[in-house]
Amino acid sequence: MRRACLGVALLVSAAAAGAAPLQLELSSVSEWPGGLTLRAALRQQDLRLAAACQSGPEGQRIAAGLSLPWLTVGPLAPAGLVREAFNPAGFGAGSDVFVQRSGLLLDLSLPSRSSGVLFMPLPRTFGVFAGPTGAGGSRIGSFTSLLDAGGSGIEAFMSVSEAEAANPQEEWLLEHPLFPGGRILSGAARILLSSPVVGMAASVGYSSGDRYPPGIFAHTHVALRAQGFSLYFLLAEADRTYVTPSGEPCLDLSQISCAAVFSSAVGTLDCRVSRSLHGLPFSPGQSREHRDEASIAMERRLLDLAVFSLTARLEGSWIMHEYSGGDTVNETRCAALVTARWTPLQLSVSVSRTSEETSAVIAAAASLDRRGSSLGLKGTGSMTGRGEYAAMSCSADAFFSLRGKNVTVMIEAGIEKVRAPEPRASFSWSARQ
Repeated sequence: MRRACLGVALLVSAAAAGAAPLQLELSSVSEWPGGLTLRAALRQQDLRLAAACQSGPEGQRIAAGLSLPWLTVGPLAPAGLVREAFNPAGFGAGSDVFVQRSGLLLDLSLPSRSSGVLFMPLPRTFGVFAGPTGAGGSRIGSFTSLLDAGGSGIEAFMSVSEAEAANPQEEWLLEHPLFPGGRILSGAARILLSSPVVGMAASVGYSSGDRYPPGIFAHTHVALRAQGFSLYFLLAEADRTYVTPSGEPCLDLSQISCAAVFSSAVGTLDCRVSRSLHGLPFSPGQSREHRDEASIAMERRLLDLAVFSLTARLEGSWIMHEYSGGDTVNETRCAALVTARWTPLQLSVSVSRTSEETSAVIAAAASLDRRGSSLGLKGTGSMTGRGEYAAMSCSADAFFSLRGKNVTVMIEAGIEKVRAPEPRASFSWSARQ
């Protein structure tokens, strides 16, 4: 199997007399076998025009959008409280969703989301939106975010959606009952309190429909901060009858999680633990499944000199999943990474081991800077698996950049080989004022 990649990127900025700076971005990436991806974006102050197109074996995907302080048209991604309502079981302690301002943001990632229109007569404070649900229906709603400069205040969200019934999967036994379709009324509100030492977010959401009972979710997130230390707590609850505004049934959830992060000038320590109970949507007689998780990550700068530095990182995690039938599955993972930098060289070695396989990665990079120009090489080799099932891969990349008074140009090329011959070639260039 052979694969080739071709990428082109252009970024140009220009300022007309008396006008705000204008910035244009163009990019192209092609793969063989595969497809072609094109992107374009134009920015001027608060104006953003963007488009993306992808063509490949899976067909064509096109996304385009316009973003202004009072109007956004195109694929919309939820943020803050709206994001909680769309995925109440998808966050843990320390997640940025609990401090993120609520609203909808232009998102041109591919494959793209359903397009919609957002009108904000009060920018960042109040908005009304409408668009398809992605489940064969439509949605209309609004949100408000009344926050002060420190991030304290109240937020609210509501929407009315029409979604079609989910199509049965081609399986004898379904993982969970299917969504019956119909009208969905969704609403949520939260209170945020923020200070340099303590932060709290309390959210509650509600859904009801024509063909299923009401459901709720609730989140309580607390953050404690001190110099070099942060501690996060999360209590989360979601009914098995809660349905998201997109018409997706929610896993029944009860979760408590905690995260502690220590940081200093020489390193960081991140510890997280959680316990959750999951059940299936619309299944009141179904027993719940238990899931316990614990992880720890430590990074320390062992040596930091003017031309040489040495950093080590250790990670470990453990997951225990107890199914409703009484079966228990344990998953463990441990990893170590050592990175050495000696201007202009960098070398990193990492080894990780899980319950099923072991992997090792060696990466090296070198760069040379002279009078505004740079020339560099990067190489990576890895092995994953055990015994006869081990797979090896390697890659090499080269880049060149030239920085002038108003323009920066960068060219990059690379090749990759995975087990059987599978080269990947790439080319990209960019220019910036």
